[in-house]
Amino acid sequence: MATCNDIGAHNKKREISLSLPVVLLLLIIFTVPDQALSQYWGNTPKNKLLRDYSINVNFGITSFFGDLSIYDSDFASKLAKESGPGYGLVVVKHFMKHKIGVGGQLLFGQFQGENSNSSFEASIVEYNFHGRADIRNIFWPVKKRGWSVPDCSAKPGAVVYAGIGQFLFDSKRTFKDPTEPELPREKTGVPEFVYFFGGQAYVEIACTYRFTLDLALRQAQQDKLDVKWDAINFDYYSYLSIGITYKIKSLAFNKQGSWKKKGRFPTKRKGSFP
Repeated sequence: MATCNDIGAHNKKREISLSLPVVLLLLIIFTVPDQALSQYWGNTPKNKLLRDYSINVNFGITSFFGDLSIYDSDFASKLAKESGPGYGLVVVKHFMKHKIGVGGQLLFGQFQGENSNSSFEASIVEYNFHGRADIRNIFWPVKKRGWSVPDCSAKPGAVVYAGIGQFLFDSKRTFKDPTEPELPREKTGVPEFVYFFGGQAYVEIACTYRFTLDLALRQAQQDKLDVKWDAINFDYYSYLSIGITYKIKSLAFNKQGSWKKKGRFPTKRKGSFP
């Protein structure tokens, strides 16, 4: 039987495992070189594959829907008793002036569940590929002020997306009756497939940042997340998150000197190459 010290050490190890990737994700965002920032002055690369990217860091809650979930219609209890922390990173390549895009996501999450005779807890790691459509930019594109400068006042918007991915999981089910035999942990032998769709509401700040609120539902192509399965059902999990998006105008470095913003027209810094 696990002692209090063992439980405390396990919880501390879980906190460390959650906090370390979060720190690494933040470092990725805030150490991007200045040459790759979203700027409207300066040289734009001719290769379109190097233009218009964004990175989103998000944190939230992953929730379980399946055989061992009894609070599917009770939102507060679902968050409190059948959910766990989640965090992720999304990289998107945008096309057609940010109207559509293709992206990839890395997601880490935990959740739990129970029924009358047993409970379980699980952790997942998911990676996926998806397509996105920005509803605001499609139907109400941002207008420009003056001859080339976009209107960068704060504006709300919405995005819809759907895709396919794979995930790894590690689940443990425990019976409430101590006379029941202990079940082994259920772990992924090979990555499992998952389909998902979701939506995002955002507020864009200064043409460079977006504050985001996402909700996505995922269908796991198996029924073993809660270590209780049959041949006809699928398990589901959702991810509700808030995040911040950083828009990258170009991935190319300016080899001809740096432009600086001064007045109406771009001017070169003293000493830069012609």
